[in-house]
Amino acid sequence: MIILSLVIFGIVLVTWPLLLGITSVLLSVLAAILFVVLIFYVVVLVGYLTRQLMRKKDV
Repeated sequence: MIILSLVIFGIVLVTWPLLLGITSVLLSVLAAILFVVLIFYVVVLVGYLTRQLMRKKDV
């Protein structure tokens, strides 16, 4: 469910300039960069949580 919401959020993040009628290339590039940062953040968060769960199983 979280992944689905992140995918929807990412699609909206990438396409919101077009939805508003703003065809600026700079805004589209900025939205794409923010989407990549969001994906990186999610990957790091999942890795951190997985490491914490594995550590609790060992103890």
